[in-house]
Amino acid sequence: MQNPNAILAQILIERPSIHTTRDGRDRCIGLNSDVLDYLYHQLSPGLQTLETGCGLSTLVFALAGCYHQSIVPNKSHIKETFRHAERYAVDLGKTSFIEARSEIILPNLTEPRELDVILIDGGHAFPIPFIDWFYTRQQLVVGGLLVLDDVHLKTVNILYEFLEKQPEWEKLKLIHKTVFFRKYSELIDNESWDYCNKQPFNSDLKARINQYIWHLQQWMTGRSD
Repeated sequence: MQNPNAILAQILIERPSIHTTRDGRDRCIGLNSDVLDYLYHQLSPGLQTLETGCGLSTLVFALAGCYHQSIVPNKSHIKETFRHAERYAVDLGKTSFIEARSEIILPNLTEPRELDVILIDGGHAFPIPFIDWFYTRQQLVVGGLLVLDDVHLKTVNILYEFLEKQPEWEKLKLIHKTVFFRKYSELIDNESWDYCNKQPFNSDLKARINQYIWHLQQWMTGRSD
């Protein structure tokens, strides 16, 4: 078998077109090559990993020997992933695919499991990134990696801003438009039903200013309550 590092280098240079547009054109919209290289070096054989979406990242997880699951509704993306895996001699024997929309399937995956790495790079429309995170966060082990792609998009950026302020998450690295977090501790949920004000995202200076501006606007328009 060819050296995995050599295969990775070839993939990063050639960046094969795994994704197919609606009009039938092939293109590569996968993670940035620097991101893929960094991701690969965080992985090791036997890790339990999951991603929403699929593409070059799927090849990287497989190349690293992870037990990987990809959730993606596009049959063509899965087909092209297999085709390029064969081309680069990447073994997909430990990789499984769920052909479905993540926001539909994740709430129904109730089987307990522990994940070492989660990559959220599926649907980006509101509220899909939040659903992907919410239904996988408890399965990520303490010390595990959470990767968010496309943080320049407003939906993902809100999640990015939230995680950056939460004590349970440690920001490791931002590369281009992809951020890596480490789960520092189990999630801190207050016993009360609504623990909004316990979250730094909802109680920091920026949040308080936004609340003040809202009430000021309501008062100025005569709708203050």
